[in-house]
Amino acid sequence: MRKAFLASRDLPASGIKELDHRIVRPDGTVRWLLALGRTFFVGEGQARHAVRASAIALDVTERKRLEQDVLEVSRCEPSEQQKLASVEQPGENALW
Repeated sequence: MRKAFLASRDLPASGIKELDHRIVRPDGTVRWLLALGRTFFVGEGQARHAVRASAIALDVTERKRLEQDVLEVSRCEPSEQQKLASVEQPGENALW
């Protein structure tokens, strides 16, 4: 994450960076973070310099899990995909 922050301060760059980062907690659980950062610059050319930076980190573990599920389903045989699709779609007798 530090590399992404430092890269966002690169003078020729836009100042906007996005980074997915996997962490392992002390108890062994794996979490995914999405770090978003922006550096604000003033001046032009040689006078351009950073004046402010802001960043946020979001836990996107659930999104990563869902992406992995979609990838696994896409690797299934077509008949398996049809079975999975029929499970997710309510039948005629479904109560809502």
